[in-house]
Amino acid sequence: MLMGDAAKTLQMIAPFLRTGIRILEIGGGVGLSYSLLRSKGVDIISLEPGAIGYGDRHGAGLHMMKLLGTDPRGWLKSGIEDFSTDPHFNPIFSYFVLEHVSDLERAFLAMHNLLRPNGIMIHRCPNYSVPYETHFNIPLVPFFPKSTVLLFPKLEKSDLWKGLQFTTVRNIRSLCKRYGFTPRFQRGMTAWAFEQVLTDPLFAARKQRFLPIARVLRATGLLNALKHLPAAIDVAMEFTAEKI
Repeated sequence: MLMGDAAKTLQMIAPFLRTGIRILEIGGGVGLSYSLLRSKGVDIISLEPGAIGYGDRHGAGLHMMKLLGTDPRGWLKSGIEDFSTDPHFNPIFSYFVLEHVSDLERAFLAMHNLLRPNGIMIHRCPNYSVPYETHFNIPLVPFFPKSTVLLFPKLEKSDLWKGLQFTTVRNIRSLCKRYGFTPRFQRGMTAWAFEQVLTDPLFAARKQRFLPIARVLRATGLLNALKHLPAAIDVAMEFTAEKI
């Protein structure tokens, strides 16, 4: 699963990679994307604080880098909210991380301060306008997702649940406007999710209940139709945001 996520992360940012750039990854997991990019000579800083509910991923990353012989000097135990340095990164990126940051307001302010003028950031994360929680595979109370704990009381004991930020296209647009970014949202993320169910065995194992639906969508041609859904009602979002 972790290798698959790293591969998808690299695929997402590939169009933005150029010679001589300095990039910043938010939420490096166990450092697979960082290590792969370092091995290709990319100048990268990766931040991994160990999000609530995920344990010491930074320490696990250090251990892996020692085994691989990867230079760990750019592998930092910090959240984006608390990270500051000269504004010279382009691009900044994350892969299903924004829903885990402790403070989205501070995160967007930090990203604005860290990007070069006219720099780009690229993010993929859930769109909780669709009332479904992908980590727990449960429906959410529409418009009031935190109230879902009343339906599933065991969530009260989950650090992962407590740390979730319920990101939506609407609040990401608002944050971009407030902190000086021009966002562009990619359509077709619901279709992408169903395609992952059909083509990625590890992903399908986590989303087994959706496999029959995905097969019907493919057989009827509706899977292609989903590629034209407005981003605001896609199950996930991928967006770029240029610093104004």
